[in-house]
Amino acid sequence: MADESIEKNFSITAYPSKILITPQGMMLLLSGENWMEQVKLFCQL
Repeated sequence: MADESIEKNFSITAYPSKILITPQGMMLLLSGENWMEQVKLFCQL
């Protein structure tokens, strides 16, 4: 588990949470069971 500052900075509301952070610092909160599909779509952008 993360401490309170991590939860606040990354808007974590539940566990487990999956967050993709790009080298440019953009954050994408991955939801649901199809997170792998979301990552594939993100990589195609």
